[in-house]
Formats: sequence, C-alpha cells, structure tokens
Amino acid sequence: MRVLAAGLVLLVPVCIIGSGGGCGMLEEETLTYDSLPELVDYTPISFPREAVGFRESERLRVRMHVTRDGEIDHIEPLFSTGNDAFVRIAIESIRLWRFSPARLGGKPVGVWVIQTFVVRLEAPSVHTIREILVSNKALADSLFVLLRAGAPFDSLARACSEAPSAPDGGLMRRIQLDVLPVGCRAAVRALKPGEVTSPLQRQEGWALYCLVE
Repeated sequence: MRVLAAGLVLLVPVCIIGSGGGCGMLEEETLTYDSLPELVDYTPISFPREAVGFRESERLRVRMHVTRDGEIDHIEPLFSTGNDAFVRIAIESIRLWRFSPARLGGKPVGVWVIQTFVVRLEAPSVHTIREILVSNKALADSLFVLLRAGAPFDSLARACSEAPSAPDGGLMRRIQLDVLPVGCRAAVRALKPGEVTSPLQRQEGWALYCLVE
C-alpha cells in the first residue's frame, strides 16, 4: 500500500464577530509562508478487504489542523466517499501521522490545510536487508568509507550498531520497506543486492542499509 498526497490548500481560522459569533475558515490569500506542512513519517494503513472492495485506489479529501509540532489535532472528511469503513480507518490512521510544521517568519506555526490523500493498493514489497544505526554522524561516515572499501557489513553491524538487530549482524528478514522511516525508504528501494546506502538521518541517529535480497 502506498499513499500519495496532493492538492494542498492553505487555510487559516477566521473568527466571525457579530450576532451569533463563532469561527469559520477562509482560504489564505495574504500571508506568505516560508514552507508548508510536508508528510515526514507515517504508518502504512491496513484496510480489511470489506473496506476497499476490489478498487485499486481511493481518494479522501480532508480538512485538518497541523500544529507547530507537526501533529494533527483535528481532522475531518470534506465529503463522503460512500465507503464509511474506508473513511473511518483512514481518518484514524492519518491522525497519527507526522508532518513538518509550516513556517512563517522563520518560526513553526500551526495551520489549517485541505489535503487530498490518494491511497493506492499494491502488493507489499518484501525484502531482506541489514542495518547499522549509530548516534554519531562522524562514525556513520567512517563506517560508510569502510563499507565502500569492502569491509563486511555484518561484522561492522555487530561491532558498532546501536540497533536491536546488531547481534544478528544487522539482519532484518523479509520486511516491508514501509516499516522504515520515510526518509530511508526511497534510498533502500533504489539499491541492488549487495549495495549500501550512504548515511541516512533518522530520529534516533544515522543509519546505513544494505540490501540482501
């Protein structure tokens, strides 16, 4: 399953003053943001067959508030797809995703956005890989040089990696690449068996990956 995001429309909360009061939304036309929210980490959505039927893709258009910490504290569908099970599962999952916050004047700010999520249903891509995870960028760079020179990946993983897989030489058997951090997936997908990524930044530090098969 792969999720593609498209059609970002920036909104800001606008309070209506007068009898009745309340708050509404207007499309932003005057503020110039340094950057808009971008998806940085997500967990793949698992849909039961009854929620997707035999369609190859679904679209869900939502209004959501991305906080200055990159979290979603409010999300609601803008129209019904006619598939309540799909909408419910998608909303519950998207609520847990993380975004880079919008920035205005060099500072992170919360914003309302309208987002169209395109969910394409695909057969899972399963691979066996090895990983090395270290907290120090200089060490990661040194390990990469050693790997390029022919050092065994599994030996370096046992000696230096801080990941739970270290005792097994960094081996991660038959995994879906979607379990990796978003920033690492494309780099690993581009590998041929035996090739190694350059150091990739993760929340826990710096990672190197080797594609086994």
